[in-house]
Amino acid sequence: RAAGEIWLAHVKEVKTDPLKMWETLREVHVQQKPGARFNAYDVLLGLRKDEGESLVSLTARADKAMQDIRSLRPKDFTIEQLDEELASMSLIRSLPAEYNNFVSSLLLLDSLSLSKLQSAFQNEETQR
Repeated sequence: RAAGEIWLAHVKEVKTDPLKMWETLREVHVQQKPGARFNAYDVLLGLRKDEGESLVSLTARADKAMQDIRSLRPKDFTIEQLDEELASMSLIRSLPAEYNNFVSSLLLLDSLSLSKLQSAFQNEETQR
């Protein structure tokens, strides 16, 4: 019952329009931030066939991972943005464990351009 009331609080203004209800719930619950996409890319690129797992099952997991990535991208997401995020992801993933706090702070940002990341790297370097 409580979950229903919380759900209703988000969609009561648009409850007669199922499409707007869905869009409203997605805006509230799906965080389309670089950090969320970073984690989704990490899941996709980290897939490995489990022992005894069928190739069909592995394919289904890959499809699910791609579906998650697609849901985390804004509608106007471009190939150029993907290139930039992949370059940023490679830089972030290359950092050793002693940079974990720095990485966590980067992943919480609402936007993360490659130039912003490079500036953050320079600032971090001067503070160490």
